[in-house]
This record gives sequence, C-alpha cells and structure tokens, in this order.
Amino acid sequence: ARPRGRCGRQCRRKLKISWTNPNGILVNSLDEELIIKMKESGCYMVSLGIESGNQEVVDNIVKKPLSLDKCRRIIKILRKHKISVIGFFVIGMPGETIENIKETINFIKTNDFDDVMVSIASPYPGTEIWDIAIKEGYITQDPYGAPKELKPKFATLNTEEFTSKQVESLRNRAYFEFQLSKLRRNPIKYFLSYRNYTQISRYSKLL
Repeated sequence: ARPRGRCGRQCRRKLKISWTNPNGILVNSLDEELIIKMKESGCYMVSLGIESGNQEVVDNIVKKPLSLDKCRRIIKILRKHKISVIGFFVIGMPGETIENIKETINFIKTNDFDDVMVSIASPYPGTEIWDIAIKEGYITQDPYGAPKELKPKFATLNTEEFTSKQVESLRNRAYFEFQLSKLRRNPIKYFLSYRNYTQISRYSKLL
C-alpha cells in the first residue's frame, strides 16, 4: 500500500522528479497497476533481486518467497512501460549445482534486462553460509577471521558439486552470454554504447 500511496501523491502534486530503487524491490509486490503509477511518478529504473534462475534454488536455498514465472511477467510489463530493469543474481551457493547455475545464465539471457549483477556467494563469518561452509569443509577457516580473498567477485567455496574455479568461469560466462543477448536483441543500439563494447570484449577474453 505504501508504494501505491507514495506514487499517487507524487502524481497528484505533479512533482517533476525522477527516481529509481538501486537496492532492489520485492517482485511479489509489483503488478501492472503499480508499475503504471511508478512510471507516472517518475520511476525510470527498477532493480530486481531474483538471485537464481532455478525455482528450487530460490525456494530451498535462497528461501525467498519469489515466483520466477511472475518475474518473467513483471520484466515484460516494466519493459512495456519503458522502465529499465536490472537483475541481481548470486551463484555458487552451497547446495547449488553447476546445472542450476547454467539455468540462471539461461534466465539472464532469455529475459530483457538492461543490466545484471552476478555475484558469487561469499561465506562471511556469522552468516548461515559461513556455518555450512565450515561444517561441510567447503572452506578452510583463516585463523584471523575470513579468508583474504573473500569478496563477491571471487569464489572461495569448493563443494561436491563445483570448484571455486568453475564458479568464477560460469560467472564470466553469465556476463558474456548476457552481453550477447543484448547484442542480438538490438545490435545497432548495442554498439552505440562504448560500455557494451568494452564489457563483451572483456568477458570474451576471460572465457
């Protein structure tokens, strides 16, 4: 109710402002009525925390009340109303498989995102993923705390399903496949952006 009310007040006051939500919005809270109000109130970009392209991973590992089918519908509605869409994803979680990660890559390249962020699961001390990693032997605990390489762009977990190197390679593959999907959708627009050119060049060299 709050987003609807806020958007409605901005429209009634005819405030000429532009806004976005860089930290993400709950997909289940969106419908076309609200999206129209968001657009009318000045929203130009929405970030969606989807996390995975596999529903079982979303349900049982991420444990997020999220329907991937609804995500697909909402992305189409946002694009219909000319609101840019950014997708947030995480790969390399304990319990995930290489096939699950490939499904995430497929989800990324088959939906019309303007940009995506693909992070690698990082087992920070004090989190559930840290406890699982230590218990299962997926990571060796540093005597002074977290491993020095513990950053979202580096993989540190080695499970029965994947190695850290495989996860980093799949992350690079995800970005490359995403850039290719953008290129195929609109090649002229794609190469008008220097950033697109540098991104596809960068990740093609890392494959």
